Amino acid sequence: MADTSLATTLAEKAKASKASPEKKAIMEAAIENLRQIELGSAAPDVGEVLPDHSFVSAEGVETTLNNERNGQPAIVTFYRGAWCPYCNLQLHALQEKLPAIKEAGGVLIAISPELPSNQLSNKEKSNLEFVVLSDKNGAYAEKLQILFTFGDDLKEVYKSSGLDLESANGNDDWKLPLAATFVVDSTGKIVYRFLDVDYKKRAEPADLVEALENIKLNDDKN
Repeated sequence: MADTSLATTLAEKAKASKASPEKKAIMEAAIENLRQIELGSAAPDVGEVLPDHSFVSAEGVETTLNNERNGQPAIVTFYRGAWCPYCNLQLHALQEKLPAIKEAGGVLIAISPELPSNQLSNKEKSNLEFVVLSDKNGAYAEKLQILFTFGDDLKEVYKSSGLDLESANGNDDWKLPLAATFVVDSTGKIVYRFLDVDYKKRAEPADLVEALENIKLNDDKN
């Protein structure tokens, strides 16, 4: 039996949403606004080197992206937080691919603006087995030009749903990264990029593994 694609799982989650038509309309309008301003169009692209940056790990240890890569190819994915069901579905789908990711010589690194303490709780509860980094105030996402700010109407939708983003991220900025994912080779050069302003759409894990396998194949030839 073939594995269900992440896209199908996410679509089913969206279809099952119990949000009111009014709330859905506000969220879709926010997505359309990001599409209109072409957020993410200036992000690093295939062929460019993904910049390094300093982070705090889920365990509270200061580190950098390049330190966590340790000269290995990597999948670097941004997620909104432990509170986001679409992010959790994505992370679990990626975790299921960890054996294939490691077999291809890669590492998996997830980045979120959440405080390390919140990430550690999520990591422990979900039994995640990959690197989780805290991007304080979304500084790295801003550097990559994939960070956006909530409008007042969208902020109220999330607040009314019980989301305390200020406590989760440790600030009152109400900023989040796009659901972006990069695959980089051992030098940090991007070989695959996924960007979408719609938080309900994510990179397909099988495509990410394939990108890593192509890196390994090319390295073996050289």
